[in-house]
Amino acid sequence: MDILQFSENMDALIPKTLSEPWDNDGIMTLPRRNAEVKKTVIALDATDACIEKAEEIKADVTVTHHPLIFSPISSLSDTDPVCRRVIRAVRADISVFSYHTRLDCVENGVADSLIRALGFTQFDTFCKYIKLGTLDRDTDFSEFSEKVSELLSEKPMCMIKCGKVRKVACAPGSGKDFIKDAYDIGADTFVTGEVSHSAMIYCKELGMNLLCMTHYATERVVLKSLEEFVKKACPGIETYIFDFERVREYGI
Repeated sequence: MDILQFSENMDALIPKTLSEPWDNDGIMTLPRRNAEVKKTVIALDATDACIEKAEEIKADVTVTHHPLIFSPISSLSDTDPVCRRVIRAVRADISVFSYHTRLDCVENGVADSLIRALGFTQFDTFCKYIKLGTLDRDTDFSEFSEKVSELLSEKPMCMIKCGKVRKVACAPGSGKDFIKDAYDIGADTFVTGEVSHSAMIYCKELGMNLLCMTHYATERVVLKSLEEFVKKACPGIETYIFDFERVREYGI
């Protein structure tokens, strides 16, 4: 299968129509449109270390969640970290495809992966990115936070305790824009990756528990699902999941 057919198949599974208007995702680099796809690296970010791994295993394509190129590039220079990665990928004949906000909200995408990682098998969806699950009993916030830490293999960046936990809303990544939405659907607890200082104050004044588990921890849960999308798009492809849990050289 050539790289353009692979891209079309991925677009069919994770439609561009789900992307936010401000987003930039899809094809990031495409050195050769007729290149054959045999091997891929799957990651949240196309970091230097990720591209190095793709070079090492001779991958044809790297598939990520976060866009390699987000803001417009006016010139290419290896003095800029993003440009340097773009140059390196092109030189190594590696295509980079990114699926950002559309992967957040597609079925079996990031948001679905997070709520399932928290132990909920049944849940409701609100505002595309918010999932709501209900515990079978009122739970102490400390007990709940310890369980989430265990499930996500991460300690919280910050937490706000306001009461018992029963109805849990979650939004992966940066959830500051969804705090009021979570409150309005009846959540007493909001789990996300990170929020701003003012958002923490807002959450406290609403009286809703808050648990920030880091941007990475709330989104790395999608890597296995992203691998499944890739395998459906290109049956028989060899895949490698690049995860900071394996390579702890970024202190984030």
